[in-house]
Amino acid sequence: MDGFDADAVVVQRNPMSGGATTAGERKGPAGVIPKVGGELQGAYEPFKPPETYEAAKVSEDENDPERMMMLMRQRAGMWFTLAKFIRPLQAKGMTSTDIFDATGIEPKEQATWVVWLQCYASLKEGLDFDSTKLEYFHDEYRGAPNLSQIMYMPAATRAAAATFVVDNEFEETQTRELVKAYEIKSANVRTVAARDFNDTPGDILAYKLYRDILELQRYQGEEEALKIFERGMLYAVTEKAKARMATAVELFKRTKLGEGGSLANGESDEGAREAELQVVRLEEAEFLFIPMPVIGNLNKVTAAKVRTAGVLENTGNIFGVFSPQANTDWVALPKWDLLLQAVAPFALFIDDTSQTDIEGVKDKAEPGLLISDKSDNSPRFGQYYLVAKTSSLVLAGSNAAAETVSVMDGKDILQSERDGKKINTLARVLLCVRAPSRGGDGMSAEFVG
Repeated sequence: MDGFDADAVVVQRNPMSGGATTAGERKGPAGVIPKVGGELQGAYEPFKPPETYEAAKVSEDENDPERMMMLMRQRAGMWFTLAKFIRPLQAKGMTSTDIFDATGIEPKEQATWVVWLQCYASLKEGLDFDSTKLEYFHDEYRGAPNLSQIMYMPAATRAAAATFVVDNEFEETQTRELVKAYEIKSANVRTVAARDFNDTPGDILAYKLYRDILELQRYQGEEEALKIFERGMLYAVTEKAKARMATAVELFKRTKLGEGGSLANGESDEGAREAELQVVRLEEAEFLFIPMPVIGNLNKVTAAKVRTAGVLENTGNIFGVFSPQANTDWVALPKWDLLLQAVAPFALFIDDTSQTDIEGVKDKAEPGLLISDKSDNSPRFGQYYLVAKTSSLVLAGSNAAAETVSVMDGKDILQSERDGKKINTLARVLLCVRAPSRGGDGMSAEFVG
């Protein structure tokens, strides 16, 4: 242009913060702001509500705005049926105010219905909730408001809590207290007192009431404590929980008396129970017993088991405490003189004493215990002994573990030895013990006493 120097230097000014630079670019304090549709495209996507339960959705046949608004305007159906229409109408661009203008249902009531419906549908589709109990929540004025509180429960406990609400016909304020009880129990789960209340809704609510008693102020009086106690006993399930409730009332009484009652004046509190421990002195006959190992059944035991039967060591304590060997059954029998004289006694089961060849024992068909002493294995006349017997089915070369055990008369053992037959005597049989009898059968233990 005329009047201007063609070689003049063009001065560029720094653009203002946030002002435009090159086409489509804007600068901020942190640098160039990305264009919409670029790096932050996902952040500007329209909001998509999460998938809901099938029970809260409308079918294709129902998805007609005019029909849905007509049914809502006439309130033609239960609340959970009409509540399903709210989300589809909002998805078609209608606001809660528009729905109110068309149906007369206020926005607050619409929001309440939507909340109830989500909780109702979760219970209906859950496997742990009895669907027959859903009818309790059909009442819009008594049952359904409970859903506003149940919705705060975790999915794992919601069904059990809802069942408890229905069974006890709770109102919303009572259900709110139950939800609060779950929170308190969860926060104090590691305390000793909380462990006495299990995880059922009844015990959880009782735990909350137990704490309410402990937190009562003295001026509120014993009557209020007893009122809470009665409610707690109504809901408590376990005996431990009920005992804790009684303890809370007792503590409140003592606290109140300590403020200005009889305890504060130095008088005795007749109602307060002092700790007591009962003391019992044993009669000598009550703890005089002798333990011995039970090594098996006479029909199945092997000679090796007899030889390795445990021997109890006398510890010398006055209460008869003993330490049995592991993996062995033991039985305690009275300290009869015959057993006290035995050095290494042990017991064997007999399924049917009538199947034995022992005089005085085979006359009755009943179980018994055969007591023997393995330290005495020298045969004598007038005694019975356990002997090792090799079965004809056992192959030659088998060890002693394959030997069975049988009962043999001492005179027969001595006769066999005289005839040159080797008999392996294991233990002397001391006595046979039968179980107690309801009727007198003439038997007694005098001969062993």
